[in-house]
Amino acid sequence: AALFSAELQASLSHLVSALFGVLAGADIKDKERDARSLNKAVALFLKDLLAVYHPPSVFALLEQYNKDLTAASAYGPILHQCKLSLLATISDYKHFVPLNDPSPFKFTDLGSFSAECIRRYRLAGLWLSELEAACNSGHSNDLRSQAVMLFRNLLRKHALDPRYQHPLQQQRIAAIYFPFLVIVIDNRALLSHKDVSRSEQRNWLVCLLYLLAHGTPALLKECWKRRLLGFLEVLDLCLDAFQYEGRLRILEEFRSHEKTYRTGTAGKGRRDVASIDPKARKEYLAAFYVMKNASASPVRDQQAAEGAATPTGSSRSSPSAPPSPAPSGLLQLPNARPRSASGHDVESGSGDRGSLSAPHQVRRWNQQAGSGIKAELLDAVHGGAATTYVKLEGHLSSEATRIVLDSLSLFIKEFEGKLQKTPKSPSSLTIKDEESGRSLLEVVVGLYVKLLQKHHPVPFMHELFGAVRSFIETVRVPLFSVKTPPELIGRLCFELLSLASNADPGVRYQAATLLFVCFKINYEEAAGSCSRMKISLALSLSKLIARATHVPNLDQLHDSLNLMAEFVQTQPQQPDPAAAAGGGEFGQQLLATIARLAAVMRASSEMSRFADDPEMTGDLLHAIANGYTDTPELRFSWLEKLCKHHFVHKNWDEAGQCHVVLAALIADWLQAADQPQANRQPRGYPAGLAAFDGIHPSIRAELGHMLPWSSLEVTAGSGPFSDSGLTLALHTAGEYFKKAEFYELSIAVFNLLVNVYQQSRTYDRLSRLYNELHLICQTLAETQNARLWPQYYRVGFYGAKFEQLNGVEFVYKEPKGTMLPDFVERLKGQLRRLYPDASVEVIPNTTEDIDLIVLAPTTVYLQVVSLVPYFPPSESASRETVFQQHWNLATFLYETPFTNKPGAAQTEDVSSQFKRKTIVTVEQPFPSVRKRIRISSKEVTIISPIENAIEAIAARCQALQTELNSVPPSTKTLQIVLQGSVLAQVNAGPLKICEAFLGRRDTYAAQFVDKLTAGIQRFLFLCKKAIALNKQLVSDVQREYQRNLENAFSDLTDKMDRYIKPQPTSNPDGSIPRDSSGSRGDNPGHDADVSGRTPTTVTRTHSSTV
Repeated sequence: AALFSAELQASLSHLVSALFGVLAGADIKDKERDARSLNKAVALFLKDLLAVYHPPSVFALLEQYNKDLTAASAYGPILHQCKLSLLATISDYKHFVPLNDPSPFKFTDLGSFSAECIRRYRLAGLWLSELEAACNSGHSNDLRSQAVMLFRNLLRKHALDPRYQHPLQQQRIAAIYFPFLVIVIDNRALLSHKDVSRSEQRNWLVCLLYLLAHGTPALLKECWKRRLLGFLEVLDLCLDAFQYEGRLRILEEFRSHEKTYRTGTAGKGRRDVASIDPKARKEYLAAFYVMKNASASPVRDQQAAEGAATPTGSSRSSPSAPPSPAPSGLLQLPNARPRSASGHDVESGSGDRGSLSAPHQVRRWNQQAGSGIKAELLDAVHGGAATTYVKLEGHLSSEATRIVLDSLSLFIKEFEGKLQKTPKSPSSLTIKDEESGRSLLEVVVGLYVKLLQKHHPVPFMHELFGAVRSFIETVRVPLFSVKTPPELIGRLCFELLSLASNADPGVRYQAATLLFVCFKINYEEAAGSCSRMKISLALSLSKLIARATHVPNLDQLHDSLNLMAEFVQTQPQQPDPAAAAGGGEFGQQLLATIARLAAVMRASSEMSRFADDPEMTGDLLHAIANGYTDTPELRFSWLEKLCKHHFVHKNWDEAGQCHVVLAALIADWLQAADQPQANRQPRGYPAGLAAFDGIHPSIRAELGHMLPWSSLEVTAGSGPFSDSGLTLALHTAGEYFKKAEFYELSIAVFNLLVNVYQQSRTYDRLSRLYNELHLICQTLAETQNARLWPQYYRVGFYGAKFEQLNGVEFVYKEPKGTMLPDFVERLKGQLRRLYPDASVEVIPNTTEDIDLIVLAPTTVYLQVVSLVPYFPPSESASRETVFQQHWNLATFLYETPFTNKPGAAQTEDVSSQFKRKTIVTVEQPFPSVRKRIRISSKEVTIISPIENAIEAIAARCQALQTELNSVPPSTKTLQIVLQGSVLAQVNAGPLKICEAFLGRRDTYAAQFVDKLTAGIQRFLFLCKKAIALNKQLVSDVQREYQRNLENAFSDLTDKMDRYIKPQPTSNPDGSIPRDSSGSRGDNPGHDADVSGRTPTTVTRTHSSTV
């Protein structure tokens, strides 16, 4: 009793105070070494005193000395370092853990638990108080870093102490330091600050992960009550801090540390030895892995097995995945440690020990695997091998990620009921943090997204996929609810789609399986509709393409999509009552989505290849836009890119048509959005797609196959899908049409805007629009007959190098004034750049049937033919104006002359001149959003020589009739036509036709002779009218020219009269006589119809659709 008397206690207290007085009274700066030695002696004295004296009394002495050091440390960092040295020395006492009295106690909340821990565990409480003060009192970075490094070493000793290797012992030790978790959560902003070194940050988080690995769920649950989202944010911080950066990056860091250490420059920076000494760095990495004491979790293995076993969601009927590759070597740690699931008692054995149904058991250290780790540690410390450094960094990253995954699974298990509740609105998602206002579901999804983003070893990826699938199954109701923001599942889909292009086949299989499961759950939860997954996959693919300089691993991604398609075949074929309401059976919807995504990928992969081919680039952009029919905003974005492409190449007509499609898309959505509001006044929107039929002839084909707007998700009220978006699209389209000199289309577009401005009562804009219309109409009146129109050419590609385009024919629309030779040279230049190792050869137009088999494989072949629009007789009457004859063009005509003599295409003998007339039909009419459109069918007709003559006369009549109908008439063009018709030097054509056919009229069919006779009579009559008109227009200077015309016409008439019977030159009413077919022949595309002949040979060929 005398040994522990009050007098002795007082003496010891006086001694400690005196020693501190000597320490504090010394000139620290001049006697730093003496001060450190004295402090070390005091610490060793107190440590030895613990073995012979009453521990509570020593605790009091220790607290007194520590308090004095704390008060004095404000005057300099040396005393603060002395305090840290004191704590480190005391912590080295062999009975440090028992002295902290790790006995169970009851607590009511986290605050009382932290206070009780500091009161009960007096030695550990000194550490916790010091660490909290280091964060809150503005200590320097070096002192704070040194404090947490010493605390990390303390935890490492506990983890390696052979006396405390039982899981329950480690659990009770973790309970002593559990307030450290609260310290880290409350100071997470500090740990994320740029001034905190990576080494210090990892030291703090290593200690936290140790507590998470060995702490009880009861303590975690108490932490979640007050630090709910803060806990999740710290897990997020751990994922960033311990991300595996890859072998090359780790080796680079290793060499940098080694170089710094050897050159002696480490002392110039921070004093954290772990950041400058490669041996200590490797020891730190290995020590954490040893400290983790964990093995494979049976529950996580069960989750991974479930994720690999079947991709079918609830039905579980798809083919089983290949078994996950078994972890080998250091990762194969089979034993498991139970974890308390409930209760507030820290006593060992309290609460549930855990079972296979709890997906959050933590692994236990395996002695056999531990020996392997220690061997590597020994090699790292003594051998210094860089490869070992890489291995240990990988172990650290894997273990840190596993702890985060286990903690997150336990968290989800605890809040499962709350997470499964369907929100009333997107802003009322489950639980919200009081400080940040972020939703719980959003943060948890973000953690899983970050887990999927990080680099992990392949074996761990299978565990991760199982955990993600378990989470999706748990929150399937709110995750796929229409009241939940679609961005949540969209973020998961993006990462899964990225992993679906991974180089490892096992990872690709798991990613495809999980995407299939999500699609299936969406179908089940949305009553047969998969719209959310369709939109998410489309958005994810678009982001994946946009974020990469080139589309990564398209082949692997395509294989993953094929796997999803194969899974469909394993689904039971059962009638689904929800299919009709949701857009078809599950398999049908998934296969259609996969087909669209595959088309987008193919088009995207070819974009860079065909960068020098503007027509192909436009086709690819159009194909990508059509691949996003389920995602209007994405489709809008790609159509805008197509418009910019046309703008760069000055394709004003096509750019305008793109904006018409955009306007139709917006107007259709605005009209659908207004339907529920029956009492709302109409806003003048164009009434559906029908309002655009007169502007874009194939608008229904462009947008008619879209899903109902009710099944699509669009951001309303802002961006393109708004009133301002509609007016901007319409106005831009009108401006582009004006540049293309399609004034009629500009007027039609601006008329749609007139209705919008009238309903919205924006009269200032309406006034400016009317002024614009006035100027357009004025320009149109002035240039009615002086405008030039686009040129059309048929282009055929032949040769094996064209692959899918081999033998395909297109109709190209070229700007006005483009000559055939210039166009051919442009195409040849494109082909030379695209196929530099091949020669380019142009096939003559006279070659009709091309045998693809005999073509040289190293040559690319090209055939170009000029086209004119062609209208069937049923359409010709309705196309009265020149604009109508150059709009909505789907059929075109070209002619190829030939004779019966081999090798001779033309001859001067008109009685032997045949002609092949070909009518081609394209898939969509011009104008369009594309400059070229694929030919879908072709009709070939053989024209006999007399029919050819009839058409030649009809064409000349048409030219004359056009000049006679011109208002006002043009003297220049009229005289050109007359000179080609009646002057002696050029009028041999009509005269030779008379001699060849009417001179031997008995040789030919009477119907053709009559038609030719009527055509020549009409030709002479129109020549006479045109000469009379020219006489009225010419001045005195051209009187001699007029007399020459009259004399030449008189001579021509005399010669032709011998071959034709006398006919009246006019009808009784004075009108111009028509030919027997009843046609005026005023359409150059109607040559065959003017003749009234019956085709002698018709051949039809059809090419497949695009």
